[in-house]
Amino acid sequence: RFARFLEIAQDLGGYNDPETYICARYGERGVHWDYDENGTPISFPGYETVAERVAIGGLITFQFAMSDVTNTCLSTPSGRRPLEYIQENLNYVTSPVYVTAALPSAADYQAELDKLADETFVDIITGAQPIEAFDEMVETWYSIGGEQLTEEANELYNPNNA
Repeated sequence: RFARFLEIAQDLGGYNDPETYICARYGERGVHWDYDENGTPISFPGYETVAERVAIGGLITFQFAMSDVTNTCLSTPSGRRPLEYIQENLNYVTSPVYVTAALPSAADYQAELDKLADETFVDIITGAQPIEAFDEMVETWYSIGGEQLTEEANELYNPNNA
């Protein structure tokens, strides 16, 4: 089991490599973004918003742990971004939806969904189940209420509803 833990830790170590991290956050250099004169990753038009970057598979690394602004700040050589950038993107840091809004069907499904995910993650980490169990868990998660919660969350985050 410890060997499996070390394998997972080694895989996660890729996030400590700046090139891997920035690729996971912004996409392919030269296609989706490039560095500006200060060495800061700048997204090309069409890949600037959160939605556009998520659509190409960016913005997915540890999104649950840190805000987009925090991650962007960490992606710069100096670890700082201009104040204007932070002000423009402040809603991704302070959005009350992230903190306080419960989905309408959460009371019906969330406990069971959380239990399924937690048990699967523990089983995968401890080696009781293979990594492929994650895909099965996702299918089950959607079928027992996750699809409903996903639809509600997408509706909540839809910018046309603001």
